[in-house]
Amino acid sequence: MGNSKPVATPAVQADVVALIYKGILEEKPWSSLLNHLRLRFRASYAAINFRMPQDGLPRPYLVNTLEPDADFDADDPMTRSYLDEFFVMDPMYNYDLEPGRVVTFDDIVDREQFVSSEFYRRYLRPFGLLYGMKMCFQEPGGLKAWLMFSRGESTGNFEPAIKQQCIALLPHLELALEIYSRLKLGETKQMIYSTSMSQLVIGTIILDGKGDIIDLNQAATRMIAGHEILRIRDDKLVSTVARVNRELTDKLAEVLQAGRLHERVFCSRTMAIETAKGHIGVLIKSIPRSDWYEGSSAPHAIVYLRDPTAAPVTSEALMGELFSLSPAEARIAIQLAAGRTIAGAAEFLGLNESTVRTQTKRIFSKTGVGRQGELIILINQSVAQLGADQ
Repeated sequence: MGNSKPVATPAVQADVVALIYKGILEEKPWSSLLNHLRLRFRASYAAINFRMPQDGLPRPYLVNTLEPDADFDADDPMTRSYLDEFFVMDPMYNYDLEPGRVVTFDDIVDREQFVSSEFYRRYLRPFGLLYGMKMCFQEPGGLKAWLMFSRGESTGNFEPAIKQQCIALLPHLELALEIYSRLKLGETKQMIYSTSMSQLVIGTIILDGKGDIIDLNQAATRMIAGHEILRIRDDKLVSTVARVNRELTDKLAEVLQAGRLHERVFCSRTMAIETAKGHIGVLIKSIPRSDWYEGSSAPHAIVYLRDPTAAPVTSEALMGELFSLSPAEARIAIQLAAGRTIAGAAEFLGLNESTVRTQTKRIFSKTGVGRQGELIILINQSVAQLGADQ
């Protein structure tokens, strides 16, 4: 029942290597590779997952493919029943599979014992399956993934040559998983920073070397939608007012040009755009380029937008927890922090003005402030702004 790595492993074909690295960028990671390997290994089912199922936790993310079609529906009856009920009966689930190893059912359980098991009788046999193979691989940061394949009885067990082919994939799979992990870490960081800026009502727009928009956060989207003077046309930030658009275009060009000529020196330009509601502050700043990330498609500049009239999005629950306010007090405090008067807050919330006035006195007492201006500063500079749902 033991399993050991062969001394020599077969060469990996170029098309398989290409699919391994292409899989990093696929919407459903490695779905093309899975379907290719399912056909190549004459398997009826193939899947990859990044967390083993556990009772009490949400279903793990899983990409799978079934014969006869390349169907990547992780909610198919076979996968759903496995994740909901049968995974605890799976001998491979209960086997401590080390990264870099490949095992079949026969490697870890006696065949007669297996075919009489509840897992086989209630789960595999109804789907026409008998044989299984599983491989674990891991990147240096600790992220693990598991490749799983199943065959029907007529196809026979997974041959030693198939297991060796799996092992031959390991160096590429491990490197691809490391790249995937780093990309996901970068995406998570970007999401956190972008969301934080949005919650502080600071719009951010990232531009490439041609001035085209690569990305913008929700605050920037809301500001552009809320002011007719700013628009996005042909992937560029523009103004609907000719004079403002000329100034904006010139300042963007200056920053982009300076960034190209002085790669490690920050260049920034500012302007104020008058609107019907007030003004939008604009800061355009160059992004120092990396030695190893060149080209016009790389980020070259960032545009910050600040609209003083826009109120931060604040969580009532966090506001109440942070300042020991009741739900009613938290709702009123948010409106006062947005600059509304007591009468305005009462009208907005559909409350009696005297009720809001009484609640406001309690809010001042609990927060330790004496005036609305102090309350605005206290709330808008608090961590409650960072916990709001966008």
